[in-house]
Amino acid sequence: NSTIVYYLAPVIVIFVSPIFLKEKLTLKKVVAVICAMIGLVLIVKTQGASSANIDLAKGVFNAFLAACLYASVVILNKFIKNVDDYKKTFIQLFMASMVLVPWVILRNQITFDGAKSIVLILILGIAHTGIAYCLYFSAMNDLKAQSIAILGYLDPVSSILFSIFLLKEPFSVWQLIGGAVILIAAF
Repeated sequence: NSTIVYYLAPVIVIFVSPIFLKEKLTLKKVVAVICAMIGLVLIVKTQGASSANIDLAKGVFNAFLAACLYASVVILNKFIKNVDDYKKTFIQLFMASMVLVPWVILRNQITFDGAKSIVLILILGIAHTGIAYCLYFSAMNDLKAQSIAILGYLDPVSSILFSIFLLKEPFSVWQLIGGAVILIAAF
């Protein structure tokens, strides 16, 4: 669910790009935004009040905030010129870390398991974040924006499949339909 809601970011970019980037908002884009929002409603469709539904609502809210922040990264990167891909990656990851550290401390949920934690943090930071971002920003120079957007949707599709098949997370029909609507709208 969170991955699907997070991938509302391209829809948010479409919606705010006329304001910040002076891009034209076409009828096709407006229809895509409306469809994506319908998909979001289908995902959060609940069957009454329960603690599980409250947790789902919190998760969806946090994922939506993350989508807004991701959209802001896309918009802000349009204004950054003449900066090396590696420097851009370093600056963005450093700034993200500066925001994330207080958030983690305030949540007071830090657990540290010695060497195992260090190894996992290094793998996450270097391979899954640093190298991935370097490749992403390097690809932006060599590919058309449409190609980058299409390839970017391999992430949510694989995340959904991994959550269902590897993590055995339950998925309702409404959530599947909502997710499909969002992905189709964004595509």
